[in-house]
Amino acid sequence: MKLVRDVSMPTHIRLEPVNEQNMAYACAIFKELHGLGAMSCYEFDESYNRAVTAHHMHEPGWWGRLARDVNDTEYVGVMVGNVQFALFGQHKIGVEHALYVRAGTRFRGAIAMRLVKDFMSWCYLVHDCIMVQSGDIASVDGEAARAIYIRCGFRNYGALYSHERGVKRYVD
Repeated sequence: MKLVRDVSMPTHIRLEPVNEQNMAYACAIFKELHGLGAMSCYEFDESYNRAVTAHHMHEPGWWGRLARDVNDTEYVGVMVGNVQFALFGQHKIGVEHALYVRAGTRFRGAIAMRLVKDFMSWCYLVHDCIMVQSGDIASVDGEAARAIYIRCGFRNYGALYSHERGVKRYVD
């Protein structure tokens, strides 16, 4: 059986580190992600978001990338994460904090996978992490996020719970 590459699939997806020149685009996509997520009931503080991004973008343990569309004409996605030391020993763990590729983007899944795989490579190759943790904690599109993570080699690992002050969400 001969495998034929789908010529419509992108062979190159350009990622750029978040920096002073493109930070406004990253923050705009963060704001869009915030509006879709479980935390949208809380106001998005754009000034704070820009200040935090500017503060962290040059730290060696912080990773932020913007993805461009396949025509290289606009920014369509962003991913941010960092490296932390584990509590049980001197091992490092990569932790994803935000991943979003705009709805309607051509090859949205491929762009998201490229962001995730680049973050994983950075964690493992640059920082010698023992694991990378990620997940749809914003509850934007759990099935799509699950498909991306599974295709990137992730597995279900434990459970994630959220508790919000003043919100009662239990079943008797």
